[in-house]
Amino acid sequence: MGRTEIIMGNTEASAKGQLTRSQMGLKDNTLVWLVFILIALAIIGGTLIYLFGPSANA
Repeated sequence: MGRTEIIMGNTEASAKGQLTRSQMGLKDNTLVWLVFILIALAIIGGTLIYLFGPSANA
């Protein structure tokens, strides 16, 4: 089944009929991006530690 959204009020958004991403039924990908960035930072940090860590000069 579909969703029905009603925008009421005297705001500019209601006058234009603008819906938020959630109201349009789009997913919130914030958590996915956060996990992706954390994994990338862990890989980059691990690589830097491996290359330039304390044992690199030995």
